[in-house]
Amino acid sequence: MGFQDHWGNAITGAEETTAAAVSDFTEGLIKFDKKAGRVVGAAKKDPGSAIANAYAAMLMMFLEMQNSPQVASKFLANAEAAAGGATDREKRTVSIARRWVERDIPGVVAEGKELLDLYPSDLTMVKIRQTMQFDWGDAAGMLHSARYGVSAFPNEAGALGMLAFGQEESHQMREAEATSWRAIELDRTEGWAQHALAHVMLTEGRCDEGRGFMTSMTDTWEGKNSVLYCHNWWHLALFAISQGDNAAALAIYDDHIFGHQPDYSQDQINEISLLARIELAGLDVGDRWSGLADRLAPRNADFVTPFLTMQYLYALARAGRAEAGLLLENLRDVAGGDHWSADIWRDMATPACEGMAAHARGDWAAAADALGRALPLIWKGGGSHAQRDLFHQIHLDAVIRAGRYAEAQQILMERLSFEPESVPNNLALARVYEELSLPIEASAARAKAGMA
Repeated sequence: MGFQDHWGNAITGAEETTAAAVSDFTEGLIKFDKKAGRVVGAAKKDPGSAIANAYAAMLMMFLEMQNSPQVASKFLANAEAAAGGATDREKRTVSIARRWVERDIPGVVAEGKELLDLYPSDLTMVKIRQTMQFDWGDAAGMLHSARYGVSAFPNEAGALGMLAFGQEESHQMREAEATSWRAIELDRTEGWAQHALAHVMLTEGRCDEGRGFMTSMTDTWEGKNSVLYCHNWWHLALFAISQGDNAAALAIYDDHIFGHQPDYSQDQINEISLLARIELAGLDVGDRWSGLADRLAPRNADFVTPFLTMQYLYALARAGRAEAGLLLENLRDVAGGDHWSADIWRDMATPACEGMAAHARGDWAAAADALGRALPLIWKGGGSHAQRDLFHQIHLDAVIRAGRYAEAQQILMERLSFEPESVPNNLALARVYEELSLPIEASAARAKAGMA
């Protein structure tokens, strides 16, 4: 019968140990299992396996390093040399790996659709395509990708977890919640469905429920890769911040997020955004920015996605590092290019980065103005609703500090419409009302925050 991956797709031209590593990758990628990384060693030992080397190249791209294409290229060369004897699905996977290494994300998405139209059981490609769509703000596309997986595996918790996340990012909250619970009922350890449910609860201001739910699931994150482990702890910390428990959020930062996988982009983003939120909520974070910036300094020419770059810039600027200015200079070259994403870098990421840098140095008016220009387009740079809220929070802080209290009142009332019990937002509103000479309203906001 030959070898198959975890999802039943044929593997050709591979030794038994290679096929086992490919199966581990295809399962581990969906289940956030560390065994996914075994495919790299297998590809090195078996350069004649097209699919193993294609997946190893893709795993290098998942690391989101500036030099990921260079690291991936040796695996890609092996995959392309071995593709002659591969199946049609495997050949298409090699071609998609080439697109990704060349940072042709629209090409990855388009060719991914062509593959999935023929082979919807390739849950690995569902994950890869959905990730590309997530990275560039295509929520409806995320939903489209997930539908392939559920059509092939209607009772697979991992497929349902991807569907739930696509539904949540597409603002289908009721559907996302139902899909998440169905996945968790099938497999309590399905961390991506837990993650989607945390998104729903945060978006709807159900912070008590969300904190309790995520706390009850922490045992299932042990042993998972850092993508799931750190990010689900990050979500738990957001609930704590909303409740005004900043000390608990900082403890999560120190114990579960800081330095977990110190040079990995997604772990660094969890660190940056959580530290910023804790600081915006009013807690002194000490010298933590400096320690983080030491690891971010090499990112001064890193433009994998705007979502990542904007946060690298903020952390470097908060630490007072010269690399922040260098990153801004390099950004202008990227924004002036003629590649497919140049308009996103020019119209959204450039003013956003200028605003983040201005906020970090205390130029509140400039920060409010620049971020105000960027926010309507912020979704194009990738990240989830919850993650992108960092930019809205920094903008709001700049508006308040710039003394634009009437504007701040409008922003805060909109935020409180979906998170009415938020302690930091109600405290900010109380301050704004005091500045607007509205003591009755200020007192009501303080009471809402539990500070009467």
